[in-house]
Amino acid sequence: MNLAAEEADDMEQSQSRAEHSEHSLRARADLVGALAQTLQIVVDARRVVRDGGARDADVLDAEIDMTVDIVARRTRAYAAEPDLASAVDAVRRAWPLEAAHATGSPAAAPQVTMPADLLRAGRGEVILYCRMLADVTEAGRSLQWLPAPVPKILADAEAVLGDAVVAQDHELTARLLATWPLLGAPWTAPARCALDRLLAARAAYGFLPPTTGPVAAARDELLRTVARPSIALALALSLALEHGPIPQPWTPSEVDLRVRDRLGAGGPVVDATLLVSAAVLRADDHRQLRAVLDIAADGVAADSALALAIDELSGTGPFAARAA
Repeated sequence: MNLAAEEADDMEQSQSRAEHSEHSLRARADLVGALAQTLQIVVDARRVVRDGGARDADVLDAEIDMTVDIVARRTRAYAAEPDLASAVDAVRRAWPLEAAHATGSPAAAPQVTMPADLLRAGRGEVILYCRMLADVTEAGRSLQWLPAPVPKILADAEAVLGDAVVAQDHELTARLLATWPLLGAPWTAPARCALDRLLAARAAYGFLPPTTGPVAAARDELLRTVARPSIALALALSLALEHGPIPQPWTPSEVDLRVRDRLGAGGPVVDATLLVSAAVLRADDHRQLRAVLDIAADGVAADSALALAIDELSGTGPFAARAA
């Protein structure tokens, strides 16, 4: 390679690094802005939850305590991200960081075991499991007491994630998404797609509603309904900012478009793996399962994440019991 070619190659690599850095900064700014605004909603919602005597008010306090603690560990946020620092200060004025721990309530640290089959678990069981995972990992600082090997936890979380996204269950989606940063795992395309759907819903409403659709008109009722999904989103975003590289925005592929069309799924395009896993969980019999597999296998690259999901659906992964 001559000198001119080497200089051109160096320039191209330098430009590529600069573009990647710019994309990363923009992605980070998007997450920081969403977190700061969500924390402001949480401050308003906490009073309504407490006044209403919510059964899990102590658990919600513990989760926002954990969220603020995560942000506080990143001291640079206060100099470089003033909006986030202001939001954290507002949370601290609303209640002391140690308030949730001072209650001594067992509810503040739920101790549950991993469901034997996460795909068959009820929504409440999955939420309890996600809360437990945040607790036993000390918000991502320790993997010593995990209830299962990391690959299994990630595979199960991604398998359930599709149904949460398709159902537009924003709280459940946010809680499942916390799994990746809690385990220090790189973001997969389905997980990043699910995060983008949450951020899009939050941007459309100015807050994260429980599901996409009409919301309550009265302010107190609105705050009561958005408290749990907002706290779940705040925790997931704070973990995403602390652990690992910021995930880049998701873009659909031809496979995603083709699978969406063949499954007859309406609404915006989402990652094909999410659509396939949701369709499998909703299938009533073996015939429907095989039909979903035939659709999923069409045109999928052998080394893609969707190809791996198909193998799992066929009986070697978290979908094995469903496909049996």
